[in-house]
Amino acid sequence: MRRSDRKTIYVVVAFLLIAIAFFLVFLLNGTENHIGLKKEEETITALYCKAPRIEDAFFISNTANNTSHEIKITLRDDSIDKVFYVFSGVYRSNDLADIDEAHLHAKYNDYMGSNNQDHESLFPTYSIIKSKLTMSLYVDNYNMINDINSVFFFIDKDKIEAVKSYSIEEIKEYYEKKSFDCEIKE
Repeated sequence: MRRSDRKTIYVVVAFLLIAIAFFLVFLLNGTENHIGLKKEEETITALYCKAPRIEDAFFISNTANNTSHEIKITLRDDSIDKVFYVFSGVYRSNDLADIDEAHLHAKYNDYMGSNNQDHESLFPTYSIIKSKLTMSLYVDNYNMINDINSVFFFIDKDKIEAVKSYSIEEIKEYYEKKSFDCEIKE
């Protein structure tokens, strides 16, 4: 192949590469038009409640130095969306935390099992870090709360439907009557 033929091939290949690059730049930097109905913005608010030892709580520890119970509720457009419960206990040692975790974990599993409830339905998590035990339960839809599991969220069985329709201020008042300190976060 002659030297001039090779130059011609290189020029053609270079031209094609430049043309492809130019085409891709304009193709990838183009704009899109979306046509659709404008959706109203959702409002999300949260209620955060915390209390130390509560006598009628499901999770009670006699070995912890101190305990706390937390309820976190998110509301989407003024309807309860998600509900979280967290039990925390601080212990003198990891061994005591381990023993209490095993006891409270078994108590939860026994309660759920004896009431024909799947123990995983509330997505339980358990952790011990530096002598602090944390146990949490969660529902991603208020309709998951029933006569059996409402005890974990401090909701009286006869109030499950009523609480569902409460405003955030009414929910706050409900938990404050149960010895929680609550605040609304918007």
